[in-house]
Amino acid sequence: MDDLVVRRWRRNGQDRVYVHRAGPRGESVAYYDYRSGALRILVPAAEEAARACLDRWKREQRTPRPRPSDTPSAASGGPSPLPVPPLPPLTPDEDLAGNRPGAALVALTRDRDRQRQQLARWGARPTRDPLLPTEIQIGIAGEVFVGQALERLLPDGWRVLHAVQWPSGGDIDHLLIGPPGVITVNSKHHADTSVWVGEAEVRVDGRSTDYLRSSINEARRVAGLLLRWCGWAVPVHPVIAVVGARRIRIEAREPRVPVVDGAAVDRFVTRLPAALGAAQVDQVFDVARRRRVWLEPVSREHHR
Repeated sequence: MDDLVVRRWRRNGQDRVYVHRAGPRGESVAYYDYRSGALRILVPAAEEAARACLDRWKREQRTPRPRPSDTPSAASGGPSPLPVPPLPPLTPDEDLAGNRPGAALVALTRDRDRQRQQLARWGARPTRDPLLPTEIQIGIAGEVFVGQALERLLPDGWRVLHAVQWPSGGDIDHLLIGPPGVITVNSKHHADTSVWVGEAEVRVDGRSTDYLRSSINEARRVAGLLLRWCGWAVPVHPVIAVVGARRIRIEAREPRVPVVDGAAVDRFVTRLPAALGAAQVDQVFDVARRRRVWLEPVSREHHR
């Protein structure tokens, strides 16, 4: 087949990337629509070569995305394009896609076991750990349950990462990437309890929690980080997934953060309005799966 070349075309409100044969009258064989993220093949016999050519062009561009003025976030006054730093290399050790649900808590358990063993060898008496092993196991079970529910979306083109670690040692339980954007899912395992959701707080068996504040802050932090590495405002939505509760009572008319049954979290997120095309989902996932992306500080300008 003749060599293929890529040309970007913007006209009449449309934004496309055409793949065509080389030469002044080269035939177009495919085009990629920036608005929808859809790829249309015009010459079926050239499909494989066209996809390879377009994939190579995307890698060279580093941020193959619409201008913020063309993205859904622009309607709410999205930021101007930002310079994007080079992505860290994606090696097996750096790829978060291999993380399993609850991996951060499992690692925490192992670290504490090693510390206790070391203290025992030194003849010291270990101090009481405020987070009991049983509580850690409950947390792991909740994250595994929610993680399995989210992974049911993978055949439909969604992407999910688990146990995304921050430099502070905390982690994002689940980072779901799909048509609505990025969804930060916080798993909460409260077996046989009553969960009450008000305008400004979540209570478990009458006890106040900081779940809403923590989830909102986490989503804002994720949005700032992705703005820095993607160069455009990625929609980020916080969600709290409760596992094992006897009842979840929603009294707030519009909860600041949706609180849903962990068994139905996959159905809930599919009802959120779509904002990204398939290619945009893949680009955000390619950024988010790199461990070092999450370990570098985000400057204040990227939160604006």
